[in-house]
Amino acid sequence: MIDQPRIVWVSNSDEIASVMDDFNKDNDYSFIHLNNFYDLETQLKMQTPDIIVLDYASPYSILDDLFQQVKLNKHMNNVPIVCTIPENSTEDSIRCLDAGATDYLIKPLNKWEIMARIKVNIRLKEYQEQLTKKHQELEEYSDMLLELNSKLESMARKDELTHLWNRRAFNEQIENIHNYSNRYCHKYCVLMADIDHFKYYNDHYGHQSGDEILKIVAQTLSTACRSTDFVARFGGEEFVLILPETDIKSGQLLAHRMLIKIRRLQIEHKYNDVADVLTISIGLAEFVPNGKDSEEWKDVLERADEALYDAKNFGRNQVCIK
Repeated sequence: MIDQPRIVWVSNSDEIASVMDDFNKDNDYSFIHLNNFYDLETQLKMQTPDIIVLDYASPYSILDDLFQQVKLNKHMNNVPIVCTIPENSTEDSIRCLDAGATDYLIKPLNKWEIMARIKVNIRLKEYQEQLTKKHQELEEYSDMLLELNSKLESMARKDELTHLWNRRAFNEQIENIHNYSNRYCHKYCVLMADIDHFKYYNDHYGHQSGDEILKIVAQTLSTACRSTDFVARFGGEEFVLILPETDIKSGQLLAHRMLIKIRRLQIEHKYNDVADVLTISIGLAEFVPNGKDSEEWKDVLERADEALYDAKNFGRNQVCIK
């Protein structure tokens, strides 16, 4: 409930002033009586009322200007305007409501009717403000939900341990890159990397150390590639990269750079039969577009996986191409 509602009544009629005096004595309202519309304009700049009562026995242009002013003032959007009109003046009542008034009172005025109409309009204002507030809260809640959904969507595509993209995100990304590359006749490469003898590392150094190794390798692979490349954890100790706009020669250069960066970490791995430090093996496959006869991205991925298998069989810590 509004604390001591503020009523602004604009009229130069002594009769109206007398009626309002009686009304104000019987109700706990803050009542301001103004003699003209220019005073009202000044009053509105100082304070927003809860209701405005206008004597409609005024030039239409002044009233229309007032209604326009109220509509343009965001603080006045919900303020009800009640007009007083002569008896049997249907034209005035229609014009009054069309201009923007929420209600009207017919002269001669009755203080009980005035009281009832003003109370009703103030209640309507309160309901409107409550609805506006609820609407704002819903919009804020909706924005919060959208932001939360966006975060959840991102989380659903990220690997919790390494913070790389996961296999689901990889499948979506390679589908897009493959379709684009095939349509515009661009090459791309798929690179699969696997930590050599990671099971032995886990068994002898512990799973917690193994998790740290996965994070370090993930970070190293990410920094070794280009900003346009896509790096994901494929599962376990396997990682997969999509290298857009890349032929097999450029892909090889990048793959060898990754091998070197991992070795230079000098992470102890006594149970690696290739070296005493951590190493990786890499399989690489190139997509060459061939119109309708082009292979699917799953075929490219399968060739990269076969190349990785060859790299491990041929001694690990190397790059193989398929």
